[in-house]
Amino acid sequence: MSGAGTDGGLRGMRVRDAMAGEIVTCTAEAPLAEVAALMAGNLIHSVVVLAPPATAVPGEPAERWSILSDLDLMAGAYWSDESAGAGAVAASPRVVLHPDDSLAVAALAMARHAVSHVPVAEPGAEAPLGILSALDIARVMAPRLAGPPLPALTSAGGRHPRPGAHP
Repeated sequence: MSGAGTDGGLRGMRVRDAMAGEIVTCTAEAPLAEVAALMAGNLIHSVVVLAPPATAVPGEPAERWSILSDLDLMAGAYWSDESAGAGAVAASPRVVLHPDDSLAVAALAMARHAVSHVPVAEPGAEAPLGILSALDIARVMAPRLAGPPLPALTSAGGRHPRPGAHP
């Protein structure tokens, strides 16, 4: 993968080339504690909430899924108890990208809607093909790094190891 400064940059790359193909899902009734466990256990920041087919309104496009972000989870933790259903707190705006959209279009959609994770799907699909995150786009934008990833920075600007990282 080349940096965004070459080969047409973000305009020259497609969403399908950068998205994560594996998605983690839950039902709308899944308790927030279960969603938290999914996020923590998979080291992810969003879960696709699958809506039951009975929620479709006749004559309107079916909302077959929604995104429950880590920020939705935090709001739900404050406003609800841990047994509240994922569907009740999935508040991220519904933005869906097509796999053939450019990464530039994806970045603009994320910025306009203030979201960092967007499902990727063909029109009318039953479920997303994958998820595109802001980090996926950042990986494309960053120049290739040789060697292991740099350690995370603390708020004071010093370095500290990531949890589970070995010195």
